[in-house]
Amino acid sequence: MALILVATDMLTLMLTTSIFNIGTSLMGPSTSTLVSKNASGTQGASIGLMRSFGSLGRIVGPVAGGVLYDIHMDIPYMTGAVTLLVLAILSLYLLERYEKPLTRHAKPATD
Repeated sequence: MALILVATDMLTLMLTTSIFNIGTSLMGPSTSTLVSKNASGTQGASIGLMRSFGSLGRIVGPVAGGVLYDIHMDIPYMTGAVTLLVLAILSLYLLERYEKPLTRHAKPATD
């Protein structure tokens, strides 16, 4: 998202926006899988809650972005970039919690 700030012409803006959209598209299925696999209750309720917060973000996000844009046109992009950076660091920190050791289901060969 921070790359959008350096876009000086239409081609660069289209390229940086494309990179952002590809990343967002790849994130959707992996997020659903992560929530589904680590659900403490029912998977349906967990996915529903995740989707509800996604919808809430699509409602609040543009409003907040508009308010920040009124302050300065670069602030929404900087805020998004900082938020993504903080969440990336947090996810790396919490990654150990979700990693599970590999187990083999096959029986060892006997001679």
